[in-house]
Amino acid sequence: PYSVSYTIGKDVKQNNLSLMPGIYLDGCIAYGPNGERIIDNYIDEKLLMDIFNFSKEKNILRCVYWYRLENIHTVEMDEYSDEDLNILPIVPNIINEEILKNTKIYKILISVNEQSLSSVLKMYQDKFSDRIYVGKRSKTYVELFHHNANKFEGVKEICKHFDISLNDALAIGDATNDIKMLQGVGTSIAVQNASSIIKKCAKYVGPSNNDDAVYHILRTFCDI
Repeated sequence: PYSVSYTIGKDVKQNNLSLMPGIYLDGCIAYGPNGERIIDNYIDEKLLMDIFNFSKEKNILRCVYWYRLENIHTVEMDEYSDEDLNILPIVPNIINEEILKNTKIYKILISVNEQSLSSVLKMYQDKFSDRIYVGKRSKTYVELFHHNANKFEGVKEICKHFDISLNDALAIGDATNDIKMLQGVGTSIAVQNASSIIKKCAKYVGPSNNDDAVYHILRTFCDI
């Protein structure tokens, strides 16, 4: 997946690591050890196009980014999109409505300014919250994805496959999309640079992401 290639792709290649099993796109997708997709929570076509048409009607289609496993899409780019390019992991592909309709989309991100966030969030929640999760990703992003999608669901499926008790599982987190996972496993570690909310959900606090947190945590807890 592009998100992994962007963040740790170099390390994966250098150390000949496998990305399977794995949990991706906030738990919308999870793979078993042989590459089989054990969770596949994509947005169905009818809902996808309802969101598309609603965004078009509200004249914010240019602010919407459509996430598939291999790429990010948008239907148009303008001068405002340049700011988003500094945050998005890769440059989005421009696609049209017909292609979008036939594309497996897992997550939708809407870029707004801080002043508009609450009104845009409420607008999409009022319209779609009974059909899809609508929440705040950050101060300038609204995100939409499958109600049942979260990283902990992926952890549960992978543990089930290997017959591992959740009490024996270890999870490391740094953001709000890690909360359920941190609360659900036996050993949970928040990194030092996580917010206080995330740290309260974990049993331990490890080093910062910038200080090789995963390396130190695996050495400490797993003797790897």
